[in-house]
Amino acid sequence: RSIAKVRAKDQFVRTGLLLKDGAAFKNAFARFVELQADFLAPEESEIDKDDLDRAAEQRVPLVPWSVNDETRLEFLLKHDIVAGVITDQVELAVDVKRRI
Repeated sequence: RSIAKVRAKDQFVRTGLLLKDGAAFKNAFARFVELQADFLAPEESEIDKDDLDRAAEQRVPLVPWSVNDETRLEFLLKHDIVAGVITDQVELAVDVKRRI
């Protein structure tokens, strides 16, 4: 309902679903289409390669949070379906993005 209200105010605002755990992430794909969100934002530790591939197959952009580890940043940012990350380590994330 919140996304619909936001869209009614401004159709150009990008919206997403912030997901707190693996169960919510696994069940979010159907709701993504239903709610017309622009992306899903799962907790980063819940994401593996199969999840990235599934999101890509279904064309569901991801914005994982809170990605503060260099190895995880590289793993996630290398995948085309990851539209961005939420991080406390902005300089590190920018460095990793530049290298890949």
